[in-house]
Amino acid sequence: MKRSFSILLCGLMAMSMVGCASGSSASEAASGKFTAGTYTGTAAGKNGDVTVSVTVSADKIESVEVTDQKETQGIADPALEQVPAAIVDAQTPNVDTVSGATVTSTAIIEASKAALEQAGWTDDGSAAAPSTKENVPVTYTAGTYTGTGSGYNGPVALDVTFSEDGITDIQINSSKETNHIGTPAFDIMFADAKEANGSGIDSVSGASFTSAAIKAALNDAAEQAKASDLDGFKSNTVKHEAQAPVDETYDVVVVGAGGAGMATAVQAAQNGYSVVVVEENAEIGGNTIASGGQFQSAQKYLVWDPENPDATTGEYKGVAYDKVKMANGNIAVLKTILNWNEEPFNADYFKDHEFVAGDIATLSQAGVHAEYLDTLKALKEEIQAYLDWAQPKLDAGINEGDLTLFSTVNLHIFQTYYGGLRPSADQSEWVYGEYDLVSQFINGGQDLKGWLEDQGALFDESVQPTIVGALWNRENDFLGCDLDGDGTADPDGANVKGKSVFNTYIATTENTLLNTVENHEQNKIDRQPG
Repeated sequence: MKRSFSILLCGLMAMSMVGCASGSSASEAASGKFTAGTYTGTAAGKNGDVTVSVTVSADKIESVEVTDQKETQGIADPALEQVPAAIVDAQTPNVDTVSGATVTSTAIIEASKAALEQAGWTDDGSAAAPSTKENVPVTYTAGTYTGTGSGYNGPVALDVTFSEDGITDIQINSSKETNHIGTPAFDIMFADAKEANGSGIDSVSGASFTSAAIKAALNDAAEQAKASDLDGFKSNTVKHEAQAPVDETYDVVVVGAGGAGMATAVQAAQNGYSVVVVEENAEIGGNTIASGGQFQSAQKYLVWDPENPDATTGEYKGVAYDKVKMANGNIAVLKTILNWNEEPFNADYFKDHEFVAGDIATLSQAGVHAEYLDTLKALKEEIQAYLDWAQPKLDAGINEGDLTLFSTVNLHIFQTYYGGLRPSADQSEWVYGEYDLVSQFINGGQDLKGWLEDQGALFDESVQPTIVGALWNRENDFLGCDLDGDGTADPDGANVKGKSVFNTYIATTENTLLNTVENHEQNKIDRQPG
């Protein structure tokens, strides 16, 4: 069934800070420090964006609340509790960070600043006129000056060229910001800064740290250029008016063009449905852009086959590949799992035994949560069959590293369980993955490589490596994205080998969707500049 929808595109491409100034009068706004209301700001935390909601009256910060975050439980908790309260107490976001949770603290502070800037606050702590005020003229000592700000990955240096009364050019002198995440902010904010003749411009959604660095570098350069009104420079901005509402009809509306969103859009389009994809960030990709470029999934043709245990090769898409080998130490892990206590998990076991993450010799004695018991039993049968084959070879002196790799879906599911099993920060419960979701995630991943290859992704078909933090050899190594059909990975900007996930996953899915769109007139991606 088709559903009609109406979307108000409020500066969707770059604006992460959306203010809802409610309940204030014109006279109140004119006479107070702030334009009263509730405002939202977002900044990059350790594990993703941190969003805060800040409520202000005309003369006071009334409350600061973290409304969305993905920070590490336990480690980030002190910052999440203390920093918002400190901002209210100090009546400024310029407060100290919490030791041990610096990144989260900084994210809360920067998000609060972003929210308060909409209400008329400036970064030097002074109260500005309401955000509806006109830009002020600023003059400079003409020339090019190098300003510096602190970005997500280090200093960001900008060469800013001033005429006597404006910014004529901005170039990146040096930067280590993350490609496709931080870097989209440059062109967008450079254009706004030149138009505004100042740095009071909007930040770019998803690039909060880079945006802050750009503003700081602009301010630094303007100060060197002897700006006639530095406060005015810091408040001068560009007003991005809301676009007209979109009122169109599609079978499928995908909000968010990250990895999951793009896959959904592609499959829906390939199934013949009309699709629209809406993305608020300057580039599509979401968190997938920052992925290391591999996913875990056991490839049956490369691992031990109980139906043909002595096989040394396996076939994939008509090509024979050598079976991959075990890593030394894997046999010991399998034997530990084979002897795992099948009694219900007993948290009291750790009253007398220290819990150490990764120490399955101890963890295996505490039992297993009921929903994972059937998987454990099935896995034990698989392991026993493998050991019945492998042990005589080991006894005969064959090195473990010369044996064919054992790897199954059940092993992946159970390792996901015990790899994440841990006590909560307050020690009140044990945390682990929900079985149905883990099973769906892992079983679904078995076909992911083939699906991606159909879209143009390239893999090293001959290996099942591992990476730091992984528990087994079951990575699938991306080589890049082949959009032009020549069988080799296409370069991706600074990443000349084309091995970023943007180039292998997001670019492939976008390419497939655009190709599919040619056959479905209503399909479209809501593309934004950058």
